[in-house]
Amino acid sequence: MNQQLTFAPADDGLWEQYSQLATRAYGHPVGDITHLREHADLQVAVRGGRVVAGGLGLLVDQFFGGAPVASACLGDGCVAPEERGEHLAADMVTERLRPLIDRGAVISTVVTSSTGYARRLGWEAPTGVLAWAVATDDLKCSFTTADFEVEHGLTDEAEALQRDLARQWNGPVHRPTWWPRWKHDKSNLTTYRFARPGHLVTGLLSLTTKRHERHGMSLVVHDFWAAGQPTAAAMLAFLGHHNTRARTIEFRRGCCGGR
Repeated sequence: MNQQLTFAPADDGLWEQYSQLATRAYGHPVGDITHLREHADLQVAVRGGRVVAGGLGLLVDQFFGGAPVASACLGDGCVAPEERGEHLAADMVTERLRPLIDRGAVISTVVTSSTGYARRLGWEAPTGVLAWAVATDDLKCSFTTADFEVEHGLTDEAEALQRDLARQWNGPVHRPTWWPRWKHDKSNLTTYRFARPGHLVTGLLSLTTKRHERHGMSLVVHDFWAAGQPTAAAMLAFLGHHNTRARTIEFRRGCCGGR
């Protein structure tokens, strides 16, 4: 590792090299490197003509106090295994943030499962963010759908509801126009919307299935946005009856919002 290390924005060739590096470092292909190519910024570290580290960055708005705030969102970063132990990841974060700060980012969010390492680099969760699982039978016994109608599919009206509810919380992303399709394709989501007959949509639910290793399955909720307690109750009742093979309903961190 005596050759000089340089940092650069990725051109087509470096982007392909980084995709191959990420597959080697993570142990599997990283789909976002392809799917977000039109929207994300990719910064890489190069040594001897080879990409040895890098990561994606997105400039998006996050809601705080009801207002959109420019945020640098980082994800899908990695360092070549043979380059680890030299603090390259920390240097890479600085280089990834630089162009996003130049474009107006004033806060930064990182998407990672390595929460301890993220804290050492300076990130901290401002509040507890939890995921939890509920037995399907408990939902069946506790909630009823009342007089809500349920329809399949995402509509402009449902997206507008999500934006309105997200604005009432601190932290949710103000989703760009390409965001819903990316998330649905990435996670194989199915979306439902809830409304009383003849009224506007008041609930948005997106979920996918997770098969258990031996038998059965779980439902995994990615979006749970309800404009009030009656809508939330109807959505929970729907989850309880959605699939007779689902033993549990798993709610991902950050999936829920409402008023």
